Amino acid sequence: MNKQEAMGVIESISYYEKVNVNPLEDLVNKIYDDLKPVMPKFVAEWIEWCKTNNVTLLGAISPIDELGSAICNDKRVESLDASRWAQRNQDAFARAWLDGYEVEKEKLYTVEIPNPNSVGGKNVLFKQQSTGRLILDMLNPNINKPKYLHLTESEIKQDFEWAWDAGFAKPVEVQEVE
Repeated sequence: MNKQEAMGVIESISYYEKVNVNPLEDLVNKIYDDLKPVMPKFVAEWIEWCKTNNVTLLGAISPIDELGSAICNDKRVESLDASRWAQRNQDAFARAWLDGYEVEKEKLYTVEIPNPNSVGGKNVLFKQQSTGRLILDMLNPNINKPKYLHLTESEIKQDFEWAWDAGFAKPVEVQEVE
């Protein structure tokens, strides 16, 4: 039973039984809101791009026009990867398109590069708060790892793919709730 069918049953109960069904409607809304599919960030961006640009659900799943050209060549939107994901996960994609979705939280990493010229010190990659750029600098081994050391895979790979490929990126053990 989908949400609309459940609401229809509740509506018929209220019509015939003359009872207050608001708590039941709230419960159904909560249950279905909790069932929203979780989408990777690039898929969520694709859904938003398609809706903004009046692309249909079918066009979002198979973004090739009648001439065989891609609907979106925008490099900021990973349309090909997103449409492949949508083709493999059609039910979840359609539910997300129609009923909304949650964006999957990206895994966070710290990047520590051993420094043979320092006793106990390590070079770390961190996001400079004023500019948002990633910088490689020395970390004092006596301080806790601040949040600005937590980076996403895409942030690391943007300018420091060599550090990712070399295995210097380690998952953050406990990710804070935003």
